[in-house]
Amino acid sequence: MCWNACIVVLKTIKNETLAQSSVASQIFFSVRTVKTLYDIISNKPNIKARIQAINALLSYKSVDQLGGPEMLPLALDTISDCMDYKTHFQGSTAELNYLDVFEDGFLNLWKAVSDML
Repeated sequence: MCWNACIVVLKTIKNETLAQSSVASQIFFSVRTVKTLYDIISNKPNIKARIQAINALLSYKSVDQLGGPEMLPLALDTISDCMDYKTHFQGSTAELNYLDVFEDGFLNLWKAVSDML
């Protein structure tokens, strides 16, 4: 479920027509949505859901779209959680195939957030 929701967020934000809609803007550019994506990255056991949440966050173009400057500490905490998750990974053997993609994603997220500063 989380995986599909993250894909919807990603596709909506990347679609300029949908992203400009006031309804979509209220939903997808809200603090609640961004916090949920960070929560998925930090706490969900499914690595593919985590990867999709990272991809969704990478589609945001500014700090304001991410919920404003008050969200930056949460972004940094999430990236720290990612490093810890990778270091102490205890998922299934099948999920090991996704670990490098996960690492690339959170490093790209780290760079994207730092570029927004």
